[in-house]
Parts: sequence; structure tokens; C-alpha cells
Amino acid sequence: MVIAKRLKLEKALGIKLTKWQKDYIFKGKRYAENIANTRANGKTTAHCLRVCFSKGNTLYATPSNPEIMSYMGEDVAYLRRRNFFIYELRKIYAKLENAKIKGLRDIRFL
Repeated sequence: MVIAKRLKLEKALGIKLTKWQKDYIFKGKRYAENIANTRANGKTTAHCLRVCFSKGNTLYATPSNPEIMSYMGEDVAYLRRRNFFIYELRKIYAKLENAKIKGLRDIRFL
């Protein structure tokens, strides 16, 4: 990812992405086990951003959409977790749209 675009992305979100987040989102690399097994470390944000920059047709963000569930990571079995993920995805997507970040997938929230 070009540095200027990354900086614009970080400014829109109000956070600085870590190396593992950038590698996961934009290069498709898996994150380390110590990241996977802990909470409050940016996994949901990384998963949401990966959806935002994914390729494909219009994506409908519903708790029962198998494609959305494939991006969620752990806890996909719980409806509460799926709803939380979509809630966070909606907030992140809105920030990126407002900042006019290019390359976003068309995501529809019902």
C-alpha cells in the first residue's frame, strides 16, 4: 500500500495500524498465535478493513451471509458476535467513505 494512502486511511480511522494488521489486511498474511489468542488487540478492526478492501460483487452485510462470516475470524457461531462485527464494519466503512478512501468494496448494510 502506498504510504500516502496508508496515512490517509490511518487518519480517517484515527489509529495507527500495526505491521501485522497491514500484512493481514493488504497482503493476506496470517497473524501470529499470540495475536489470535488475545483480546483487544485490533483483530476486529483488521478483519473489518480486510472486508472493506476485498474484491468482489456488492456484499450485503447481514449476520446470515456466509461471505461476511468468512471474514469474521473466531466466534462466528454466535449471533451476538456477528451483529457486533457488522456494527463495527458499518462504522469503519462510513469513516472510509467520508474520507473518500479509494478501492473500497461496495458493501450494503440492511
